Amino acid sequence: MLTRKCLEASLALGVRGYKRSLFPTLTVLKKRQDKVGVHIPQRSAVVEWDFDREVNIFCKRFSVQPGPSIRDAFRSQAFVENENEQRVKIGLEPLALSSNKQLAESGLERLREVLTTQISEIYPKLPQQGVEAVRNFLCSPESLTDVASQMGFAPLVIRPGDGEAVEPELMREAFLAVFGSIENQGDFCRRYVLIQLAGKDIMDIWHPIDVSQLLNSILKKRNQPPYEPRLIGDAGRNTLESVFYVAIYSDRKFLGKGAHETQAAAVDVAVRDALKRVFGITRAERSPFEIMALKSIYERNAGLTTS
Repeated sequence: MLTRKCLEASLALGVRGYKRSLFPTLTVLKKRQDKVGVHIPQRSAVVEWDFDREVNIFCKRFSVQPGPSIRDAFRSQAFVENENEQRVKIGLEPLALSSNKQLAESGLERLREVLTTQISEIYPKLPQQGVEAVRNFLCSPESLTDVASQMGFAPLVIRPGDGEAVEPELMREAFLAVFGSIENQGDFCRRYVLIQLAGKDIMDIWHPIDVSQLLNSILKKRNQPPYEPRLIGDAGRNTLESVFYVAIYSDRKFLGKGAHETQAAAVDVAVRDALKRVFGITRAERSPFEIMALKSIYERNAGLTTS
């Protein structure tokens, strides 16, 4: 039975028939190719690849103000070690190449500092424990790898080996190294790292050990009595689909409300809702990204004057 490849081969040769050995040969070649895998060279291995232009385009695309070490930010430590090993094998002196290892370490420290400041600015009522939890979430390997992948770091990372797939660790190190080598770190962090909080609930990221004790400690600092839960409604009592509505008060002042299948779980939801209101992280509050945008516009136009 003729296959598409056989037909294409016969048409290319300009003959009406095909040899009997063509189909078995193509079958064996296909199996060998599947076993070996597709050989895709790195983008940096192409002769026409202009690294300086690629870095320049990258900086323009993401509005990055590059520093003097931006070229070293994309060169992995594994590539430097592999290159020096190859040169030693053929009797050449190793090159004095700089990798992005130290840049990545300093970039991570700087990123944590910038994130701590910016999270405290957009969530001024959030306690230090919550700020650290959000910062650790944004600095986690999974989050940084996701950001680097979305920004297209994979083709620019100089690494040993072939193929388009890049190890997550190499992309993460390149991202941190780029962050450590640019000048406008604050704007870069707001646009591409802090924006990962969009659509996420802070209480899903920060998990306090005892929310009841936390709320009572806040009320104690405000010279208010401990909270009191009250059942304000229920539906389907003594059924499989029961729902209880609970509100909590302190000194006859409403703090929060919640609903769940049991009264104890409803109290926990209400306490969490009260904490969101206290910390200013409810959906009713102004979006922190709107606050960042307004602040960025104000800083950008601070030096402008009207005549």
